[in-house]
Amino acid sequence: MTKTDRVAEVFHHIGLSLAHKLYGLALLPASDPHEATAPDGRLVQVRAARGLHDDLQIRLHFAPEWLLVLAHGENDVAEVYNGPGGPAWDAAEPMQQEEHRAISLARLRDLMPEVPGSDRLPRQEATEYEPPEIAHHEAGHAVIASVLGIRITHGTIERDEGSLGHVQQDRTELDRILEEDPDFYESESKRWAVWNVVNGFAGELAERRFVGRDVKPSQHDIDGALQLVLLHLPDPDAGEHLYELADRLVRDHWSGIEAVAHALLDRDTLNEEEVHAVLREAGTEVPDPESQAAIEAVLEGWEQEAKRRMDEYEKSEEYKRVRGVFDKPSGGDE
Repeated sequence: MTKTDRVAEVFHHIGLSLAHKLYGLALLPASDPHEATAPDGRLVQVRAARGLHDDLQIRLHFAPEWLLVLAHGENDVAEVYNGPGGPAWDAAEPMQQEEHRAISLARLRDLMPEVPGSDRLPRQEATEYEPPEIAHHEAGHAVIASVLGIRITHGTIERDEGSLGHVQQDRTELDRILEEDPDFYESESKRWAVWNVVNGFAGELAERRFVGRDVKPSQHDIDGALQLVLLHLPDPDAGEHLYELADRLVRDHWSGIEAVAHALLDRDTLNEEEVHAVLREAGTEVPDPESQAAIEAVLEGWEQEAKRRMDEYEKSEEYKRVRGVFDKPSGGDE
């Protein structure tokens, strides 16, 4: 798979996740070309574009019953098309060699007014978040970062444009290491990705544990976690395993998360030193060796699985055939 295809896959997965959260779609097995069903039973295909420009294109392999096209802007997700698949298929370019038809966002926008508003898939009602929910969300990020040894500058529940709160990582040490050893990122990319995927999931999981029901994760958290999984980790299924690990870490450190959440509600913003002080007072070790060992166990498991697959491959007929080609003496002057 080329890097371009990999990036396209990232945004497709992000589109599916957002469609599930924003429109209440139920995702279908990967083998089903429609990908999702709407609450009213309609079969839906989801496409996502990286940007809002009119000349960007999405690909269609057939005429879906219903087509939902989302475009990722800098701070929001725009609905480009929400209508029957037939008109979009008919308006698309002729079939290409890769057995798909392309259609631009501009053409889809032209088709959109023809879809009655009452027929379009409705977005779910927005949730009004209360300060305690936000505090537990951000505390989840801050605490799991701290126990894993991820440096932060601060965590806050102060609102700003496009954000109800945030935890800011401190890249000072990482930038210094990269300056001294440019190969560090390549060698440590999996570990860095695992840390940040687990921490990315922690906010939603902490908030969900606090309110006792499913919550709508932030677009930023979804985008960040999926991009890291798909660009740096062995396979997309890694995200599911890391979600389970993040859930376990949130449960293990719940007393620390509650303590940090209460401190955020009291002070709005905590720097790293203040977060660590609250955690130590709550009996949480920073960083926590057991939590760090859980991450290393994941990485070691992947390495062992990769070695097992390589060992199996080296016993295969295909490997022997390929190896025979390289081992064959090259011709030369006698």
